[in-house]
Amino acid sequence: MNTPQNFLTRRQALAALGAMAVGTANAQAAYPSRPLRMLIGFSAGGPTDNIARLLAIKLGEFLGQPVLIENRPGANAVLAADAVSRAAADGYTLLYNTSSFALSAALSPKLPYNPTRDFTGVALTASAPTVLIVNRDFKARTIKEFIEQLDANPGKYSYGSAGTGTITHVIPAQLLQTAGLNAVHVPYKGSAPALIDLFGGQIQFAVDAMSSALPYIRDGRVRALAVTSVERIPSLPDVPTISESWIKGYEASAWQGLMVPAAVPASIVARLNLEILKVLALPDVRAQMAKQGTDPLGSTPDAYNAFMRTEIERWTKVARAGNIAPE
Repeated sequence: MNTPQNFLTRRQALAALGAMAVGTANAQAAYPSRPLRMLIGFSAGGPTDNIARLLAIKLGEFLGQPVLIENRPGANAVLAADAVSRAAADGYTLLYNTSSFALSAALSPKLPYNPTRDFTGVALTASAPTVLIVNRDFKARTIKEFIEQLDANPGKYSYGSAGTGTITHVIPAQLLQTAGLNAVHVPYKGSAPALIDLFGGQIQFAVDAMSSALPYIRDGRVRALAVTSVERIPSLPDVPTISESWIKGYEASAWQGLMVPAAVPASIVARLNLEILKVLALPDVRAQMAKQGTDPLGSTPDAYNAFMRTEIERWTKVARAGNIAPE
């Protein structure tokens, strides 16, 4: 399974792209000669916006030109992606995208752009692990007991998400489909109200980002059963992974990355990749990302494109099996 953790190490990627950069030095010499725009499909001040702004500042320093953030929220980030797909293919308009890019492609076949034809990846930038949590009064204290409870009571229990078609919806949907379990999905307008109803007992379980769920886990209002990352999370060392406790090889996360229009010259894509990998290697950037519950990644453009195709295929299957459609 392709996961963010399977990509090249930063050192390998830097070496490969460094060699490429030498061969294209003349083509890149004039780029960039003016400020760049980075479009984000979410509102200012949110977790994605915070990471994007952190990376944009540092990327601008390495490029020698500022990278200006432009928030284009709406339609699960489709509005921002559409704007970038129509932008000039000169490397001055960037899309900071998340797993919502793949989810929109999986759930909405009639997008105003082709997600794999109209874009090319620059690099994966971050991964936010998620965690399966239950109400503290729910009987299950292990994944085994969780499965037994749902299996014995089909359709009795409900799970919340940040909205239909979000990563916090499709991950539990896939887990339930894989195990042949049945529970009721309750969509909310964001993670916060879902978590409130979870510890209030209106719903019984949820899968949420570690960054938002951790405070409730630590104060005992909800209980963590498993994380969806490849390895255990240092902040919850006693909580097993889904892979080790339930579905071998399973991994899922809310990820982030940088893309540009597909026709941007390969030399410019290589330059952007080289510089963003340098940004992701900075100790202060890594420390700030960790504080916000995200892990720095890094990949080649080709690896990101392959990962995107895999993610779209993966969630398309889940959407079809669960009859999941955008709201």
